[in-house]
Amino acid sequence: MAQQPISITVKTFATFREVADATIALDINGGTTVGMLLDLLTTRYAGLGDMVFTETGELKKYVNILKNGRNIHF
Repeated sequence: MAQQPISITVKTFATFREVADATIALDINGGTTVGMLLDLLTTRYAGLGDMVFTETGELKKYVNILKNGRNIHF
């Protein structure tokens, strides 16, 4: 069964605003993962992938991802 689309807002800060908009409104499928969202954003905004990921594809240490104001690492 297909998941319902949801509307999300992505906010970028600091140097990420050099390559991406400060606020990005998106409609995505309900089953979209954070990884899928990052793939979408790095495809849309040239240079963002180099800022977010290491050469081996890991998230850089200074990148924080928050969901509803809480860091997803915790």
